[in-house]
Amino acid sequence: MTSVVRHSELGSNKGNRSAVDPSVVPRKTPHSRRFAEAQGGEGFPKKARLTRRSEFLRLSRAGRKSHTSHFVIIGKPNDKGESRLGITVSSRVGKAVVRNRIKRRLREFFRRHLREIAPAQDIVIIARKGAENLSLREVTGELKGVLALREKRPR
Repeated sequence: MTSVVRHSELGSNKGNRSAVDPSVVPRKTPHSRRFAEAQGGEGFPKKARLTRRSEFLRLSRAGRKSHTSHFVIIGKPNDKGESRLGITVSSRVGKAVVRNRIKRRLREFFRRHLREIAPAQDIVIIARKGAENLSLREVTGELKGVLALREKRPR
């Protein structure tokens, strides 16, 4: 007579993702939220984003538009107490990898200059063709001239 031994009887957790060892501490990878919080909160929180289509449409109707050679910037003061960013990059600008690179650079500019944007406003940045070739330094130079930036305040 042969007895069948199941993996669960052997104590193997292979394939059983619900079994979590509480002694294992999650790693802090560069992409994890905990890593960003541990590094001084340098993430891009949801409260700093425009997320709804209605917010984008409201800004496009009532916001003040500025143009640069690579971007259209639409801004309007808000009553939220802090600035929020929305980014639009059309598929005409490039494929997904290119569009995501542009969005990362715009978010990084916004994150670095968040405290300098006066007053608190909602901002939509629309990338034009040619923006895919810009470095972060070039993006910063182009957007700093358009957005009303005040001197950095000490934290």
